[in-house]
Amino acid sequence: AIFLLSAAPMLAQSQPNAPQQGPQQPQQMAQAIAPQAGGAPQAQAAAISKSPSDELNENLPHWLAFSGEIRLRAEGFSGAGFKPDDGTGYLLTRLRLNMRLQPTSWMRLYFQGQDAHILGEDDTKLAPLPPYHDDFDLRQAYVEFGDVENKAFGFRVGRQELALGSERLVGNANWLNVPRSFDGFRATY
Repeated sequence: AIFLLSAAPMLAQSQPNAPQQGPQQPQQMAQAIAPQAGGAPQAQAAAISKSPSDELNENLPHWLAFSGEIRLRAEGFSGAGFKPDDGTGYLLTRLRLNMRLQPTSWMRLYFQGQDAHILGEDDTKLAPLPPYHDDFDLRQAYVEFGDVENKAFGFRVGRQELALGSERLVGNANWLNVPRSFDGFRATY
């Protein structure tokens, strides 16, 4: 079973490889909830569309934005060591905190910290190592000139996600509790 909690719609805007969410999604959710909760749909839409990072970012300069993500995922297996009654269950946790600085339209700095842990695991069956466990770490930190993802020219240097082709050899493997990031540069034209 996979459980995913996201702390902000702003996360999709601040992460360079994340798909963009449509602006109608919060309003559609508010309209679906409005008959049950009672009250004006407009007031509920405003309450639902505001995330904690949206409220924080409204009070900051336009060139600075914060966001975050919390992910919880339950996993387990049976038959450890090929023994029929040997298994374990555990909870994987992942916390990401993001900061985007964009002082000009052609320059952006991005920082992402990540903390990943295993809760409830038996050390004899599952070692607390990557790809499951990594104490707080700087996952991404880069400076970008231009726009590597969407424009004709771009240059990005630093620790970043890279996804080439089908991502078999070079990819971030975001489904892992501790996905990969790479130190390097990327240029597009």
